[in-house]
Amino acid sequence: MEGMGIVVAVGAVILDNEGRVLLGRHKPERRGFWAGKWICPGGKLMEGETIKDGILREVMEETHLS
Repeated sequence: MEGMGIVVAVGAVILDNEGRVLLGRHKPERRGFWAGKWICPGGKLMEGETIKDGILREVMEETHLS
């Protein structure tokens, strides 16, 4: 697809003490591939942002956990 370029994204696999994985349900109304699917928190890395900072930001934005 023309004009798409490279997108760098981050994601986090977060486990609790019992080994369960934290997932969030992607909004069905946003459509696209991820619509309605259960996924790990994550998203696009901002320009100049470190991977660690991007993961921490995305987890906070999507789960309100630090």
